[in-house]
Amino acid sequence: MIKLPLSLFSRLYLGVAFVILCSVVVTRIAGEMVFKKEEFTHFSTTSEYIKELALQQVKETPQLSLNDYELPPPFTFYFSAKFIQQSQWSSFCQQCTFKAQTNNVEYFELKEGEYVARYLLDDGGYYLTVYEKTDEEHEGEIEELHIEELDHFLFLFLCLLLMSVSLYWPLKKMRQQIRGLNKAQKLFGAGDMSVRASEDILRPLDEIATNFNQMADAIDKSVKERAVFAHAIPHEIRTPLSRIQLAAGVMRQQTSDENIGVLLDDVDKYIFDINELITQIVSYSKLTNTDSAEYYHHYESILLADFINARMALVDSPQEILIQLNICNEAQITTNPVYLRLVIDNLIKNALIYAKSQVNIAVFIEFNEVVLLVEDDGRGIEPENYDTVFIPFARLDSSRSRKTGGIGLGLSITKAATVNMRGRITIEKSQRGGAAFKVRIPLDN
Repeated sequence: MIKLPLSLFSRLYLGVAFVILCSVVVTRIAGEMVFKKEEFTHFSTTSEYIKELALQQVKETPQLSLNDYELPPPFTFYFSAKFIQQSQWSSFCQQCTFKAQTNNVEYFELKEGEYVARYLLDDGGYYLTVYEKTDEEHEGEIEELHIEELDHFLFLFLCLLLMSVSLYWPLKKMRQQIRGLNKAQKLFGAGDMSVRASEDILRPLDEIATNFNQMADAIDKSVKERAVFAHAIPHEIRTPLSRIQLAAGVMRQQTSDENIGVLLDDVDKYIFDINELITQIVSYSKLTNTDSAEYYHHYESILLADFINARMALVDSPQEILIQLNICNEAQITTNPVYLRLVIDNLIKNALIYAKSQVNIAVFIEFNEVVLLVEDDGRGIEPENYDTVFIPFARLDSSRSRKTGGIGLGLSITKAATVNMRGRITIEKSQRGGAAFKVRIPLDN
């Protein structure tokens, strides 16, 4: 189905204008038909009266010649009446069209649209013709302005103008209210959970606003409950973990059994993993919770070459994996260093986990954007799983499991931090065979 490039209200305006145009045209045609009929009725009645008047005047004035007869005012302005011989009829009415006949009168219509009535007199030698004056016969006379003489297009324009003005204001108000609903939806979708739509609007838009507000209240409540839960769980878990760690330390001091020592080392490792998981959960919660967005409020101009080199100095990479850096020295963005640190650290850590022998880190400028590329030569990711890897705690297969050291939140945190920098992250297949993560951040960020 072809979608018209016009907005709803543009199509509505055009539809209303088309309906008005059709209504005016139909009304005009119907009115002309009724007017034509009424005009013919008026002419037949008037011509009958003129006939009686003319015959009576001729009868009362015998010395008046039939050819000298003239109508008295006011009929003389609109009508003419003549006595003509029957033999002269064909020359008198050369372009007449027969319309109707009643009793002893026949009606004709001239080419210009005027009517002619022909009466057969009793002597049989003459006709009395009563007809409407043509425009040529009106020349030199004082004309009157009639509403039916207005130009058709002017009449149509006036009708369209009046109807359009009467429809424009309610449609304009409706459009403004729809824009208000759309604005509230966009702000809410952008993370402003306090936005609500105005319900003091026209029906049925008020029902849409009410439903939106109810949905927003439910989502806001759910988000707040999730935030409270996310902040409470780490604290509640770390307390018993500290006690377990303390107990393990005491046991390590009081025993010399090597098997127990190995078990206590595993306990310490599990505690470390749980603490790292809690740290990542807190970070992810702060990145995705609008109430915690002010936690990351500091922005500064960052030269990526210096920043990445500083982060690389803290990386404990395996000796068998080669890390190559190819960073544009001019690449510079204005952003929150916390966001950038989370993106770089998690991407590098992810690449080191799955790389076989090489990791490539590149930064370059492309189409007014700074592009951060991190790729490895590992097994890679299937295209159908590109979106799945960004879901918290998502697992693809055994090759990307907990045995590799991943917790399941690293890429989720990376994407959330990228979004907060008004950037975007994509996955491609690396030329080295593994996965290539590209983070694009606007230069004017």
